[in-house]
Amino acid sequence: IVDIGAELFAMSAACVRAEHLRGAGEHGREAYQLADAFCRQARVRVEELFTRLWSNTDDLDRRVVDGVLSGTYTWLEEGVIDPSGEGPWIADATPGPSVQENQHRPLR
Repeated sequence: IVDIGAELFAMSAACVRAEHLRGAGEHGREAYQLADAFCRQARVRVEELFTRLWSNTDDLDRRVVDGVLSGTYTWLEEGVIDPSGEGPWIADATPGPSVQENQHRPLR
């Protein structure tokens, strides 16, 4: 659904920009042609996205999620090496100046 909304937003933005350019007398005709082509292509994408709303793996996904939450798949974690090492998982957030050397390069 989010993808459909994004397509509709992009369509409206293309149309608004084309109208703005037409009003300003700057390539309005060409802008309308591009907006029209974009909107026709977007309409095809939106129709496909609507079709896919009803063709999905939601039922299977729910069963897998239930298994994850109940611990069915914890065997998959066996033998995984902990990459965190001995240090903390979260960096120290104590306020104040850093005690580490500044590694940032200045932008010119």
